[in-house]
Order: sequence, then structure tokens, then C-alpha cells
Amino acid sequence: MPIITVATGTTATQFQSMIDKAAAGTEFRLAEGTYSFDRTIRVAREDIAITGAGSDKTIIKLPPSLGAEAFKLGNGAMTGDYKIASNVAEGGKTITLTGSHSFAAGDYMYLARESTTAFYDQIGDDTWRNTDIPLRTSIVKVAAVNGNTITLASGVHFDFVPTETTVKEINLAERISLGGFTVDYGLAKANPSDFSNRLSAYDRNAVIEVNGTAGVKLHDITARDVPSIGANFALSRDVQADRLTFTGAHNKGDGGNGYAYQLRDTYDGTFTNLSDTDMRHSVLFASWRSAVGNDVHVLRTDRDINYHGGRHHGNTVTVEQSVRDANSDIISPTMFNNSYGTHYGTVTDPTANTTLFYKVSGTRLGDNVQGVATGAWLDGAGGNDTLKGGAGNDVLIGGAGDDSLTGGAGTDVAVYAGNRSAYRVTATSVEHIAGTYGKDVLSGVEWVKFDDATVRLSDMSVQSAGATDSILQSAGKVPTTATATATTNTTTSTTTSSILTGTDGSDSFTVSKTGIAVRGMGGTDTVTASVSFTLGADTERLTLSGTAAIDGTGSDMANRITGNGAANRLAGMGGDDTLRGGAGNDTLDGGAGNDSLGGDAGNDRLHGGDGAEILNGGAGADILTGGAGADTFVFSSVSHSRGATVDTITDFQTGIDRIDLRGIDANTAASGDQAFRLVSSATGTAGDLWVKGGFVYGDINGDRIADFQIGTGTAVPVAGDFLF
Repeated sequence: MPIITVATGTTATQFQSMIDKAAAGTEFRLAEGTYSFDRTIRVAREDIAITGAGSDKTIIKLPPSLGAEAFKLGNGAMTGDYKIASNVAEGGKTITLTGSHSFAAGDYMYLARESTTAFYDQIGDDTWRNTDIPLRTSIVKVAAVNGNTITLASGVHFDFVPTETTVKEINLAERISLGGFTVDYGLAKANPSDFSNRLSAYDRNAVIEVNGTAGVKLHDITARDVPSIGANFALSRDVQADRLTFTGAHNKGDGGNGYAYQLRDTYDGTFTNLSDTDMRHSVLFASWRSAVGNDVHVLRTDRDINYHGGRHHGNTVTVEQSVRDANSDIISPTMFNNSYGTHYGTVTDPTANTTLFYKVSGTRLGDNVQGVATGAWLDGAGGNDTLKGGAGNDVLIGGAGDDSLTGGAGTDVAVYAGNRSAYRVTATSVEHIAGTYGKDVLSGVEWVKFDDATVRLSDMSVQSAGATDSILQSAGKVPTTATATATTNTTTSTTTSSILTGTDGSDSFTVSKTGIAVRGMGGTDTVTASVSFTLGADTERLTLSGTAAIDGTGSDMANRITGNGAANRLAGMGGDDTLRGGAGNDTLDGGAGNDSLGGDAGNDRLHGGDGAEILNGGAGADILTGGAGADTFVFSSVSHSRGATVDTITDFQTGIDRIDLRGIDANTAASGDQAFRLVSSATGTAGDLWVKGGFVYGDINGDRIADFQIGTGTAVPVAGDFLF
């Protein structure tokens, strides 16, 4: 095979001429360094390889005003117009044509079946119904020819009938290989949350355009802050793509822009180790076309897997990490399937393709996701989610909304923020009593984990909070036999490095000096710090250690922060946080989000912030301020608010906030757990609860003496303000 080294000073025009004139089988090797091209490199022929020194070593720079692709690969020209003599079922490898033809072994055949009104009636599409576009198409290679009978190398991708089917010969470029470089258009950093089209010259434009190929190989290609689409695949079969990364589309509006990977009429391809961030969609199966039999593997994305419309089927997409944040949680859920037909595309059968996830941090919308068979971590976040585990041990987190959690086989855990007392648990449902997180329906789930306990649903027994830690640590991890392996790592700050970096797994970091930053990367990461510490954007948990009065600060994520035995100041910042003061006189500030604050021991000051908070002062004389939103003030023991340790609610809002007394037995002399009743004054009956002079009083033994009291200031709570 001829090898030609291309110098970094070579122009695009010179390189194009070299490609056009090269002998079959030539490999062009790009050196380490930077190339400046001012036009698209076009490979319409066969038997050509373009190989850089690696995406971290070879850079191809293009002018921002180019308005075109970096590379266009393929041919796709069609000739002939033939008819089949009899029906051919999907998977069939023998076709008989009605007349003479020009096919020979090694050629490629394109079959297209008309989209009739009867077809749209059959699939339930009453909106798109475009009869000019054939959606049942196939590209197959001819293995042998015997007169009008043609034997194919593989089966066709749809059922084809004589009256509706046209057959053409298609010219596909074979044996093209491209990779080992980064493409740089010289554009500024794209706004990740701007879902509009900013560059009109790049409308529907792809960095890499693949159209009319067979067996094309793409490998180790990176492009950041791209104009619009990353890679577009059309009229191709047997694509082999590996280690592609596209980020930051400037065009993320409608009209076919901003997709990381678009699969159109593409068949039997293998796509591995794909990554993308800040695009419009991640992997998109295009409308107006149908892709069949592709195997797609995504390492990491912050956008959706999207079946946009068409008769796509037999495709499998496996996603290792789908993680959304505020910049990406805008236009679509984790996975979208056009199940009904719209103005931009026809119906895609939701059962015709398989989409599996190892780890999901979901969206504000209703996410419907299926976990892998080896144990998934599925967090639906907001919305009414449907989370489905596989055969392994899964972790399911519904978050806000009324969610459906299905564990499947294995030992599965549903996880909830806050203490067990904040929820009503049955064998098949978990309901957030305050209503913030809704009511979830559970099926095939063995354990329910809260911050302070774990419930085994088979016998409703209460176990320790760490009873399911082994499942939480393993769920969502990629097995070692897969392409990438996530590991669990323990790192300390004893080195001179100022940045500690984790892995894709759940990492633990120990920080004992100031000036240390932690990057957790993937997984659920924990920092144990003996100095004041602020969590970064990708680290979830912070535990303060030692005896010093130090501070702990969260991020915009949902954090869990726990104090030590001294007087700590804990701030959740953004996100739905869980703050626990520990011993000592602590100050807790939830910040934005719907937070859960627990003072534990000590005389604490709890401030909820802007969301719907849950505040539990615990032992000691605590001052509780809910802030804006419908807050719930939880009291779980009479000893937590009486005598010298009376708690005070500073801003109770009648008709909005709640006082939760369900954790206290209103009659200790009776068996079971009794509820309080609101009376105008003490009657001498256990369970009396009355309001007087800025306090709520409760009697649990019927002696007319208050066993606990809660200060409410000028507010006068009424019956509807209590949870009994």
C-alpha cells in the first residue's frame, strides 16, 4: 500500500489534487502539527486512507467563514430503474427482477417502496403522510447473479412488493478510512443554552459528511464549537465509526441543525465510543428516512437520543452516561421517540429499537428510560418519569413528579432525598407527604433508601441507611469487558497538586489543606474535608471531619453536606440539597432549590431559602426560617422542642407551610402510633394539640400539661396547617 506523508504547509487544493491522482490503496499520513485548509476535502473515490497523528496532535484549521464541510466522503449516484417480479420479505436474500439489468457480483442495490396512504393508515400516521418520500428502503450488496435472479450478501431491510417497489443500482465508495485529527473552525465558544441558529452560512452543515459509502471507517476525530452538525451519515451501509467527539454547536435551532450524529438511510453500521456535549441532540435517527440495523455506543452526552420520525428499526443504542444540567435541560427528555407522527416526520414504532442506559441524570421533563442488564443508575430528576431497570441491581431515583419505577430482575433500590419520616411507604408506592416529590409507583423494587434509613419492602422492615451501599456503589458502572471501564478511586490531598481528579466511577477524596479543588468527573463523588471546602460542579457530597469550626459550601447540583461536631456553617447554594449539621451549634442555609435541612444536635439556625423546604431542627433550641415557598417543619420527638430547647419558627405562613408531627406518638399509653387532634385548649386527653400566645402545645399523656411546645411568633396555625 503506497504511503504519502502530507506536509503541514500543504494547501487544501494541493491535498485534493493528491487524493484525486493517487493510486488505489494509498494512505495519506498527516503529520503532527497544524494544517490550514480553505476548502472542503472531497473523497468520492475508493481505496483511500487519510490518517493523522492523533486528535491531540494533528489540527486542521478552517476559516470561520468557510460555510462548508471539512470532509465529504462518498458517491451515492444511482442508475437504472428496475422492478421485482415477486414479493421479498424482510431478511430475504434472493430477488428476481422482471427484465434485463446491469447488476454484477460486488455491485450495490438500492430498493425503495412507495409510501402509500394505506401505509400511513396502517402505521397510524394522520399528520405527516408524505407520499413522495419512500420510507421503506434498503441498500444491499450483490453476491451472485443468475439471469434475472440475484443473490444478496445480506437480507433486505423491509418487506417489498412488486407494485410499490423500485430497484436501482447505487454507486457506493468503498474502503475509505479517515481519522486521527481535530477540526477547528476558529469559532468562538458556543452558548450551550442558546437553541437558535447563529450561523446562516452553515445551515444543516456537517463537519464530516458521509453520503454513499460502504464500509467507511472513521476514527479518533474531534471537533469543538462546531458550526452545526457533527457527523451526518446517509445512503451508506457497514459504517465503522470509533472515538468521535463533537461539542458546542453554534446552530442549535430547528430545521435540521445541531445534531452530534445524524443517521439517515444508514444500514448495519457500528458506532463506538461516541461523545458529545452542548449540541441540539446527541444521536438522531432522522425523519424523512429510515435507518436499520445499526449498533451505536455513546460514552457520554448531555443531550437526548432522538428517533425523529421514520421507520427506523433494529437499531441498538447503548449510552454509558447521559447527564443533563441547567444549560441542557431545555428542549427534550433523555430519550425521544416520535410515536404519533408530526409535521416533521412520520411514526417511529417505539418497540422497534432498543435504547439502554448505564447512568442517567435526567431532565425536568418526563424521562422514559431503560437501564442496561448489568445494573443501571437512573435518576429521572423532574417530571413524571418512567424508569426501568434490567436484570442487574439497579438504582432508581424518581426525583420530583409522580414516577413509575420498575426494578426488573436483580436487587433494586429506589432512592429518596430526606428522612423516612417525610414519606409514606407501602410495598408498591412511596409518597412524599409534603407533596414536593409526588407519589411514585414501584414494581420489582426490593429496597427503598432514605437519608436516615433503608426499608426492605418484602417485610417492610427498617434497616440502616447503609444497608444498600454495595448496590449504590456498583450501579451504572460499565463492566470490565466493555470498551470503557469505570473505577472507584480514593484520593487524598497529601501531594503538591492543587487539583484532585476522579474517574467515571464513584470516588472518595480526603482534603486536609486549603487551596485544593476536586473534579469528580463521573459517578457519585464524596469529599471528606478537615478544612473549609466548596464543592465543584461535578462533585456531589461533602462531609466535614475533625473538631474545627469549619464551613461547607455546595454547588448548583443536588448536594449532600454533613457537618462535624463543631459549629459549622453549611450552605447548599443551588440544587435540591440535603444538609445535616451534626453536633454543635450550626447554621444551615439551603439556598435555591427544594432543600432538606437537619440540625441534629446543638442549638441550630436553619434557613430554607427560595424553594419548598423540609426543616428539622433536631435536638437543641433551634431557630427555623423556611423562607419563600411552601415549607414543612418536621418534629420527630417531644424532647426536641420543650423546656430550654424550644424551637421557634420565625416565618410560619398559615395556609402555605406545614408543621409535621407524624413522627411523635400522640398517646404513649396506647399501642401503635396515635395522631394529634387540634382543640381550643387542653382537655386532659392524650393527643390534645392547641395554639395559644404564639406557641403550639401538645399533650401526649393527658395530664393537661404540655409535653412539648413550638414557637410560631404572631402566626396562629389552624388544623389544615398540621400533618398529624
